[in-house]
Order: sequence, then structure tokens, then C-alpha cells
Amino acid sequence: MKRLLSAISLCFIVVSVWSQPAKVVSAYNYLRNGDLDKAQESIEPATLHVKTMNNAKTWFYRGKIYYAIGVSKEEKNKALHPDPLGESYTSLMKAFEFDAKKIDINELNQMLGALIPSLFQQGVQKYNEKDFGKALAKFENCIAIGEKLGMVDTLSIYNAALAADRGNENDKAIQYFNKCIEVNYGGAKVYSNVADVYKKQGKEQEAMDFIKKGREKYPNNQDLITAEINFFLKNENYEEALGNLDVAIQNDPENATYYFARGTILDQNGEFDRAEADYLKAIEKDADFFDALYNLGALYFNKGAEVWNQANDLPLKEAKKATEMRTEAEDLFNNALPHLEKGHRLSPSDKSTMISLKSIYARTGQTEKYNEINDKLNN
Repeated sequence: MKRLLSAISLCFIVVSVWSQPAKVVSAYNYLRNGDLDKAQESIEPATLHVKTMNNAKTWFYRGKIYYAIGVSKEEKNKALHPDPLGESYTSLMKAFEFDAKKIDINELNQMLGALIPSLFQQGVQKYNEKDFGKALAKFENCIAIGEKLGMVDTLSIYNAALAADRGNENDKAIQYFNKCIEVNYGGAKVYSNVADVYKKQGKEQEAMDFIKKGREKYPNNQDLITAEINFFLKNENYEEALGNLDVAIQNDPENATYYFARGTILDQNGEFDRAEADYLKAIEKDADFFDALYNLGALYFNKGAEVWNQANDLPLKEAKKATEMRTEAEDLFNNALPHLEKGHRLSPSDKSTMISLKSIYARTGQTEKYNEINDKLNN
């Protein structure tokens, strides 16, 4: 009896050992026949058994099975796994870890290459759904496949950087943007991208360093020029900002914002005539540019107030000159009016505009308009 039991046990062991390779073959045959559920059912035990789990063919077939599931249009197959293409990627890449001589390497590489468009599209879908972590993972899958096949998937690298940035994985975002720069992909925009990631972290100097690098390579790129201008303005480095604004206006003479920014700096520097010219130019390019309208009105108003006060400080013996100066001041107030009034129409709730108008109406004796604007301020 004991000998019989031993024989039966030995028979069971032999059958068990041989059944695992047989499952791999069965899985392949089911795949060929389109029986994907049975193929999946057969291959999974083989990935766990000691005799087949370290076999390149096991993972190669598993990758093919899950790829077939992933691209299948049949609902029953779609229900077999929530992320079949992800499983296909994992399996095909794992096949490289073992003795690849037992499989067709060319076919394996072709399978990996075929995965890229599908994985990339999944990444785009997840990005649009704002699931940036999963989007990044899919783009990274594409990058890894590209590296395995000896190619640089620049589009996936850039998209991985964007997904990492949106998902606040800042180190990865910088890593992938830097890779884009290394392979000359994305142009000047990538330097702005890196700078934006640093700014998000409060690393202003690192951001500026990248902007400078970008400008060395793309000296006339407007985005980089503008970014540098904003940095200079924020740090009150007005001289360098003026230099950049001159270049920006030369490159884009229709951009009202550049004239306004330069006018603001010149205004602060007390250069009345040049500031006036730039504000007027900004309004010429954009007739409804509220900030330019307000600043030009304020420029005239402040100059008028200055001249008026100077007139008041003159001695009685210079009464004639004082009268002339008050006339000059009134002309400046009148110059300010149309710009401030239009600014008020564009932004009726802006109190600074209303206060300036109230003061001008008082100085120029426009009682009705004074009362109207005063009521608005008090309500």
C-alpha cells in the first residue's frame, strides 16, 4: 500500500511539473484562436509557478495576450482586465529579464513598438481627465519602450514633463524638460516651462537662470524676453527691464503691453515726455487699455498738480507768471480728463479713477460732474 501511494504521489508531482509549461503552450494556442479569456486563465498560473515564472516565453506570451485584450473591440474581452495595455507593457519588458534567446526578439521589439501609440493615447486621455499621475505613468512607459528600442521618444518626454508639472511632481518635470533641452526638442518654450516650475516652488533665481540660458540660445524669443522683463520689474531692476522692452517692442511693435510697461518705468523715472509718448502708443494699439488710459490721465493730472502748486508758491510780484502756470496746469487737467473719463466708463467701480476725476472737476469748476462722481464715491 505504501509503495502504491508513493507511486501515485510521484505521478502527481510529474504531472504538476509538466502541466505548467503546458499551460504556457495552451495560453499561446488560445491566443491564436482568439479565446482571450481562456488564454488569460492559462497564462496567469504560469507566471507564479517556479518552473515557468522565470521563463522569457511566459512573459512574452502574457504580453501578447494582454495586448490582444487591450485592442479588442469585444465587450467580453474588455471586461477581462481594467488596464490590459499596462499589463502588456509590464510583461513584455519583463521578458527581457530572462533568457531572451528562447523567444523571437524581433517580434518582441515589434510588440513593444506597437504598444507606444496606444499607451500614448491613454496618457493623453488621462491628462485631459486631469489624472496627471496616471498620465505621467503612461508617458513614462512610452519613454522606457523607446529607450529599449534605441530611440528617443521626444513627444512622450515632453508630455511626461507637462503631466509631472501639472501633477506637482516638480523634480520629474524639471528632469524631463531638461531632457527635452538636451535633445533640442521644444525650442524656447521649454526654458519657460522649467522657469515656471521653479517659480511655482518659489525659486526665483533658479527660474531666472533658466530664462537667461534660454535667451542666450533664443535671443529674440518674445516669451523669454517677457519673462525676463517681469523678473526685472519684480526686482525693481528697471534699467535692464528698459533694455529688454526696447528689444521686445522692436520685435513686436503692435504689442500695447510693452509700450505701457516701458511708459510706466519712464513715468517712475520722471521722464514725462517719453512716458507720455509710450502711454499714447499703448492706447493707439489698444484703445480700451484701461491701465494705459489711467496712467496717462494720472501723468497729466500729477504734472498739472505739480505746476499748480508751484504757481501757488510764487511771490505776489510774479503774479503774471503764476497765472500762466495755472493756465498750463488747467490744460494738463483737461488733457487728463478724456483718458480718465474713458477709463471710468471701462471700469466704473475703480475708485482711483473716480477720485482723480473728482479732483479735476473741482479744479476746473465742473460742478455737475463733480456732484455726480462724488455721489458714486459715497454710495
